[in-house]
Amino acid sequence: MDESQRTYWAFRVQVVDRAGALTSVASAFSNSSINVDTVVGFAADEEAGWKPEVLVGFWGTEQEKDLMSRRIQRLTKVVRVACTQADPTGQRDSVHHIVEQFRRDMRERNDWSVQ
Repeated sequence: MDESQRTYWAFRVQVVDRAGALTSVASAFSNSSINVDTVVGFAADEEAGWKPEVLVGFWGTEQEKDLMSRRIQRLTKVVRVACTQADPTGQRDSVHHIVEQFRRDMRERNDWSVQ
């Protein structure tokens, strides 16, 4: 594989509040031989109406991103998936930005857009 075609992708995944939800997502990557680079999660808060969410980041091609998006969306414990790509001109800063934006959103429980 041409390493220049690989970029950092981040999936923001809303899951059901049941045991094994994160394991299901991680297993989809493992079964596809794609290494997970970043995992950040936030638990549910029923009183506030917050659903559990996970940010999963990985390095891969656009084909691998499309494959994983389809596989994750089909999991029974997944409610929805949003994807974003790191800026290829400054990927390290962009990856940090994606993770920090997710953390801010989870602290503030803003809308579901990935920026």
